[in-house]
Amino acid sequence: MQNRGFPTACVIAFGCAASFARVSAQTLPSDVRAGHWAATPVQVVLRNHILNIDADKGFHGDTKITHMQAVLALARLGKALEAGGWQGSATIPVTVVKTGIAPKKGVWEEQTVSRYVFAVVLARMGDYANTGLVRAQPNQKDLGKSIAIPAAVAVTVPKSSPAYEALNYLISRRMVGPGSALLTPDDKPLKAAEMSRALRELVTGLTDRLTDLGHDADGNTHDDSFHPKNTVKKN
Repeated sequence: MQNRGFPTACVIAFGCAASFARVSAQTLPSDVRAGHWAATPVQVVLRNHILNIDADKGFHGDTKITHMQAVLALARLGKALEAGGWQGSATIPVTVVKTGIAPKKGVWEEQTVSRYVFAVVLARMGDYANTGLVRAQPNQKDLGKSIAIPAAVAVTVPKSSPAYEALNYLISRRMVGPGSALLTPDDKPLKAAEMSRALRELVTGLTDRLTDLGHDADGNTHDDSFHPKNTVKKN
């Protein structure tokens, strides 16, 4: 399976932060000022309906994201990217390290993820995946069939769960794999290491669903340029 030229999830999540264009306060939740470091990512995830504002019209960015909320948001992100409906932002190339998103080495794994950080990571991920994944023709036979990705696991939450549909979507497309904390969509805070894994699996699943593997199960390419099992012997 090919990865089409954008950073890994861990780098996207914590290696460095993109500088986003300033936005008008009129387009933001009541508790996010226009000059806030996460203002544009917040605007992007709201515009794409990845995260929502509360009844008081506030974003509450310092609140921690739960496993349940992460499952719902990641499914929305996957669906938007898969359908080609992502509405991104004019981001500046990733150059600036932000203290709030780049924890000290060795301690980031156990840190819990705030809504601000989640918004920044998902907005950047959405932009990179939307522009970095080279979509194959929809009738390609190898779409969604990479043998490098673990088989889909069973959905163990009841159908009455608010996360059932979202989790079923992620699992059926192998965007969440065995052992993921998201398989138990509870109200516990999402940890940084769990987010990094979730993003990696989401991108892997999207790549499998949207891009050409380049070869079939026998190693044959679509343009007949390489046939390992049918190599023509030289005279």
